[in-house]
Amino acid sequence: MKNPLESKLERLDEIAADFIGNTPLIEVSDENREGARILAKLEWHNLISLSVKDRTVHGMLRAAIKEAINKEKDSLHILEYGGGSLAIGLAILGKLLDIPMTLVLPGFVPEDFSKQLTLYGARVLKGDPERNFLGAIEKAQEIAREEEGLTFLHQHRNPANPKAFETGMAVETLSQLDQMGIDSVDAWTAAIGSGGTLIGVYNGLVKKYPSLALYCITPKEMPYGTSQAPTTKPKLWGSGGTGCGIKQRCVETMEEKITGHFYYALEEAYHGMAEYYKKTGVLIGSSSAANLLAAKTIAKDLDKDKVVLTVFPALAVTRDTENLKDYL
Repeated sequence: MKNPLESKLERLDEIAADFIGNTPLIEVSDENREGARILAKLEWHNLISLSVKDRTVHGMLRAAIKEAINKEKDSLHILEYGGGSLAIGLAILGKLLDIPMTLVLPGFVPEDFSKQLTLYGARVLKGDPERNFLGAIEKAQEIAREEEGLTFLHQHRNPANPKAFETGMAVETLSQLDQMGIDSVDAWTAAIGSGGTLIGVYNGLVKKYPSLALYCITPKEMPYGTSQAPTTKPKLWGSGGTGCGIKQRCVETMEEKITGHFYYALEEAYHGMAEYYKKTGVLIGSSSAANLLAAKTIAKDLDKDKVVLTVFPALAVTRDTENLKDYL
């Protein structure tokens, strides 16, 4: 008899083929640029959560289902933490695949978002609001220790996270670059987040471009690897500074490959969002704006025939759109 999880895996791949990936790659250089060209992947064209997190969700969920099948299990209950797009992606796929989801949110997440997740059938819990995103991670770890039968994805330590980008987004990008007649990329930069996009895409691209430079971005309010305690101060959305000296595992193991770090305050990102909106009419998210700011800084120091690649993970969230009016 066929394991029911095999059917769920097949259905997941069908959904991914229709709704995840093949996002546009466009040039976002200034018209009168003096340095390198800048290209960006527009990840809000992923159609589950409208963000780059669809790739993370698909990669980790697929790996979890395959592992369960290999262990001859016929059911699965997923546990994971998330602050927005990843949580909604898991909730939707959980509903479509009939896989139970326990999702842990940071304490600051609005109640209406929690209710949205429950409409998809997810069990929703929250971490300590004073611990910001780290509070959600700690709460999920506590649940994983205390409750049996849960499969904890743990995005910050899950190798399926960067692998999804190495075999997905990086491969797509290489094909698109070929179609654009671009035979080399000189630098890749992205917000660290959970580390999956940053490291996975780099691992996929560096095979073809061995001299590719790697640049990381984290919030100035909570930099990568900082020992300071978490705060409730707003920062770049989804950009990955957690505090208490914690580092994303896939980034920590690649530190010798990192050419440089950029740190942006939320206010700087808002200025970048406003500038891009005035130019294009598109309201990119704060992490997208920070990525573009870093790409512009890198491009200034390179010749005009060089190429800098970045990613726009998502459009602006409600918090940012409400605050942006002061910058327009």
